[in-house]
Amino acid sequence: MRQADLRTVVAQQWHVLRQRGDRSPDPRLQAITDLGAELAVHQANQRSICIIGDCNEDIGHDPSLLASLCSKYDLVDVMDILHPEQASIPSYARSSNRLDYVLLSQDLLGYADSAGLNHYHDFYHSNHRPIFAVLARRLVVSLPSVSRHLSRYVQSTSKMV
Repeated sequence: MRQADLRTVVAQQWHVLRQRGDRSPDPRLQAITDLGAELAVHQANQRSICIIGDCNEDIGHDPSLLASLCSKYDLVDVMDILHPEQASIPSYARSSNRLDYVLLSQDLLGYADSAGLNHYHDFYHSNHRPIFAVLARRLVVSLPSVSRHLSRYVQSTSKMV
């Protein structure tokens, strides 16, 4: 790894996995494994699932990554449902791919009022377009509190991370 790479979350996770004995760590695959374990708990407890964010992948390009979780837990890209003609709009400035998603479990789809991608730099300077989804108020007021995510043991004081 180049020295500059040591400040990235991926590099930090790679080093944590190496310290735990993994001889050829794959931080992206480990993140999918960790997320899958957390989603299994939510599914076992019959909880709805909503994943929003910069997924850093074109879902479906590699079936072993996020697409495998979408398939296993029946998660749907809300943009693809509400705006299929816009679902492939790039969301990352240095790519022609969409890397940012709102993924919902099937039971939440009926509550999705709208979704979309804002223009670059509308609210803050970023190399990603902000993605949003609006869920019906009748759902939001009935939801329990958001569950705490699992710690990934990534730490940095660098402003580069």
